[in-house]
Amino acid sequence: MWLLPDLNIIEKDFGELYREMNRFFEDRIREYSTNLIPINIYEDKNGDIKLIVPAPGIDKDKINIEYKDNNIYIGIEKNKNIDSQKIIYRRDERISGKLERIIELQDIDPDTIKANYENGILTISMKRKEGIVKKIKIE
Repeated sequence: MWLLPDLNIIEKDFGELYREMNRFFEDRIREYSTNLIPINIYEDKNGDIKLIVPAPGIDKDKINIEYKDNNIYIGIEKNKNIDSQKIIYRRDERISGKLERIIELQDIDPDTIKANYENGILTISMKRKEGIVKKIKIE
């Protein structure tokens, strides 16, 4: 005669395993995605490139923008304004710490890069390099 295990215990154990795995992967995905800055990139009617970065609640001094080797680096230092010693988090989904993004953009004139931060939106605009046209004489 076979001894069957108690199905309630198995269901409980698998339920706990499922919740633990879900929590593990949710935390890993949040760790990865929270270090990236969300960004929209588009080209306007004049052919200018615009990068739009939502960054509400950030001091302008905590934003770093650099251009090097066809890459624009955007770094933001975001700190929580709550004293964590006085509270116990049940769930914390606000992003804090160092956030960064490197965007590769070809044919950008670095002298035209400008940044504006207004109402929690960082806008970086730039122009493409003017194409050099050279007439080639056929010999």
